[in-house]
Amino acid sequence: MINSYLNNDILNFLREIPLLNKVPKDVLENISMVSTIKDYKKGSIIYKKGDPSNWIYFILSGHVAEFVSYNSSVEIIVKTRKRLDYIGEMGILADKPYPNTAIALEKVTLVAFSKEKFMELTLTTSSILQYINRELIDRLVNSSINAINAMYLDATGRLAFALVNLAIDKGGHNNDTIINITQSELASTAGMARQTASILLEEWRENCILETLRGCIKIKDINRLMDIIINSELK
Repeated sequence: MINSYLNNDILNFLREIPLLNKVPKDVLENISMVSTIKDYKKGSIIYKKGDPSNWIYFILSGHVAEFVSYNSSVEIIVKTRKRLDYIGEMGILADKPYPNTAIALEKVTLVAFSKEKFMELTLTTSSILQYINRELIDRLVNSSINAINAMYLDATGRLAFALVNLAIDKGGHNNDTIINITQSELASTAGMARQTASILLEEWRENCILETLRGCIKIKDINRLMDIIINSELK
């Protein structure tokens, strides 16, 4: 959902972003004039891997999870992004589709501007080109390392993330989504022992977060699973 927002409010937000703190005021003013505010509900997909990289997003409020595929079947969290962070830059810089997927872990408000405007600004303003490109390359390298090592989430967060990802793949942004997966398959997807997954699933069953059925899992409270992901990453 697109929201109306005053250019002056966008400008004040852009001034807070560490990535842009060396960009001249007049350039930030130009950015604010071509920016759009976008709101996403909890569980909404902002973009999927393979989508055209048409936008770069700066997070005004909320948390966003980025994840990538590993061995064609397992989804690994790259990082959860928070206020003042940005997403979507890797596809734009490489001039390729988004290489990952981004999901709103809670209600999220983003300041977005198009790929064309972003590249135009970086190419015509040396301070943006030098400063932003350096920061984006650093993030690309760090994201690759973090994806390989899966360092950002503990076992609880990885299991919650796997369930949320599977639910969203089925179009289940709400409760009562049934996921056809065994506990062994889920444990493998989350990168943990089956016994660990079973203990966590039993705990969540007792807390009415999900139901464990024969050969499937029913999500009863997807919002609490998303909260678990945020709390796991922010520890």
